[in-house]
Amino acid sequence: MILVKKWSDEWLLKLNIEKCKSVSYYLKTPIETHYHIKEKDLLFPLEKVKSMVDSGVRFDSKLTFRDHISEKLIKPTVYWNYKTKLYLHG
Repeated sequence: MILVKKWSDEWLLKLNIEKCKSVSYYLKTPIETHYHIKEKDLLFPLEKVKSMVDSGVRFDSKLTFRDHISEKLIKPTVYWNYKTKLYLHG
């Protein structure tokens, strides 16, 4: 993380430390990791999450994409049901 912070400072890209998170990808056994970002003389621990969204795709820690697929299938279904209900009762 030191190199990432150094790179972002060098290119004048300020990190929003409150939005920075950590996720680990694994097949069977998770590896216990703890990441921090150093700002001035303070260490800020990164929140560990089980999944995160990047470029509209939800990546979970086992890379199953179940949550992503579920989200993409449920949203159109809910929208379709709403539109059908409006059409039938509207």
